[in-house]
Amino acid sequence: MRIRLVVLGLATLALATPAAAQKTEDQARLIFTVGLTYTGGSDLWSVTGQPILRPAIGSDTVDLTRDIGGSVGMVFSGMYFPKPALGFVGEAFFMGIGLQDHCSVTSPVPDPRTEDICNDIDGGSKSSSAVLLSAGPVLRAASNQEISPYVRAQVGMLISNLSPIRTEGTVSTGDIFVVYDDPSSTRVTLGFVFGAGATAVLGKGWQARLEARDNLVEIATVAGPTGAGDANPEVVNQWKNLFSIVLGVDVVLEKKRGHRY
Repeated sequence: MRIRLVVLGLATLALATPAAAQKTEDQARLIFTVGLTYTGGSDLWSVTGQPILRPAIGSDTVDLTRDIGGSVGMVFSGMYFPKPALGFVGEAFFMGIGLQDHCSVTSPVPDPRTEDICNDIDGGSKSSSAVLLSAGPVLRAASNQEISPYVRAQVGMLISNLSPIRTEGTVSTGDIFVVYDDPSSTRVTLGFVFGAGATAVLGKGWQARLEARDNLVEIATVAGPTGAGDANPEVVNQWKNLFSIVLGVDVVLEKKRGHRY
């Protein structure tokens, strides 16, 4: 009798073990993400030999450079996965945009007014915010595991309200000299997002997310120097790579329940 009970117990364990090994965990299907971001800087535009008008005398020349500084921001997104490995995302990425200027006088004997203008521009900074609205597909692996890697590709538009063109300096008398003018500070340009990362289950209905991404965006730039006294430069859009790190928290609003086989 005892031997028969032992055999029956072993048989039950042998049948249960493969079933447990084949268990499929829950898969997150509808996800809302809130994340903190850090976006690195980039060069923006550079102009050499820009004439600065000297009243009744002629002009001096200066070299001007404008860069995009690194900044923190936030991202809000929603993802839906109709298939275990394939999903779609819509996202609003609020990034800080900081502009940093540099100026150097290249004329051998510059006018003090030119030096005032350049010194005021050099080291100056401006900050504002921009939003990158985008949508696209997401591919993920191991969707039923605690850690799930993924890649994404999105297309959208960058909306900014800080002019990347307007450049001005103040002289000692308090007058403002406009080197480059810009009739509009608000621009809408094309943008792409390419990202790769992973999610990790924190608990029931919660995930952590870590991602590295390249935000490829069009930004208006100054094409070259203008004539002395001309504050209207040629403006061209150029593609800039703004790389970001995202640390986020996911709220899983819907799951696909696992099964036993």
